[in-house]
Amino acid sequence: MRTIKPFFIAILILAALFTAGFMNGQTIGQLSDGMDEQLQLSRAAAVEGRWEDATEAFSAANDTWKAHEAYFHVVIDHKEIDEMESLFSEAGSYAHQQDSNRYCTSTACLSVRLSHMKEAQQMNWKNIF
Repeated sequence: MRTIKPFFIAILILAALFTAGFMNGQTIGQLSDGMDEQLQLSRAAAVEGRWEDATEAFSAANDTWKAHEAYFHVVIDHKEIDEMESLFSEAGSYAHQQDSNRYCTSTACLSVRLSHMKEAQQMNWKNIF
């Protein structure tokens, strides 16, 4: 009877860890999808020369990043966070210059990094093992 109690405690801890991992993956997925959607809207507006709309959508993505920065620092590798912050800064600079080619390239790189961030946080066999 005494060995059953530690077994159930271990199962509960394991279940809690998997639940937290799953919830983290969902949260990161929702945040990255939202930011990527704003970046896509921003790129489309930049290509059409609508820089006010482009910067507004970009600012929405950047504001989402900044609002959740503390959370990202807990769950994401700091090197990846530094890369994302650098790309946001770079894209913002190109938006200010209204350089559509470089801006679109920079925001496309941001979208790729967001996709990688989302994939790396998902609960799947590849990430577990």
